[in-house]
Amino acid sequence: MMGNWRIPTISNVLDDCTKRGVAIDLNRVSETTTVLQAEQGSMRAQIIDTCGEEFSIENQWQLGVVLFEKLGLIGEAELKRLNQDTRQGEVKFEEEKGIHAKYYKQTKLVGDFLRRQQLDTRHVMRRPTIAAMYATFDKAPTIAAMFWQRVCDGLGINNKNDPCGRLRTELLRTAINVGGSRTSQDIKCVDSETMYRWCIQAWNCYRAGEELKAFRVDLDKARPAVK
Repeated sequence: MMGNWRIPTISNVLDDCTKRGVAIDLNRVSETTTVLQAEQGSMRAQIIDTCGEEFSIENQWQLGVVLFEKLGLIGEAELKRLNQDTRQGEVKFEEEKGIHAKYYKQTKLVGDFLRRQQLDTRHVMRRPTIAAMYATFDKAPTIAAMFWQRVCDGLGINNKNDPCGRLRTELLRTAINVGGSRTSQDIKCVDSETMYRWCIQAWNCYRAGEELKAFRVDLDKARPAVK
């Protein structure tokens, strides 16, 4: 019965629908559209009211900052991953003098930020740079997200002495010296400690609203405090 009657009949009906099309009640569609737009506007207003500030809901980065940093929301999967990461203990950056950073909430903040990036971020995916992210997100999460976003994409940087632009430029043309030979004359090599201090120096200037004309690193002195 199924093979001889139902399936052929359904196939014929679907074939006719494909050829002739399906009638649509345009008035009903218009009414539904109006209702949905009104509900969307109401829901948007409720979201803005709940969050306590205006932001673009369609912008994934802004939405992420509001949900995960300001409201502190976390999904079940993220909570499970975070707990697992926390149990693993301490992340050790062991190049030369070593750069140590603990997981805690910074792991989630830095991880979420990097996952939101749509452009090439290889210039920030270095151990000393990630360590600096941990330090800055621990100090001021919202400001850190804005700072590193500019370092990642370079958008909105018009001044050559902009701390974000200065750091971005150096990271793009610098490799970490691990004892190998250079692959390009355009790429210079520095040690991990120097790169980490670049990041903190740029961050401190950014927070102070100061320009950064050049990086000055003295490895004989203590690391600069993260402001």
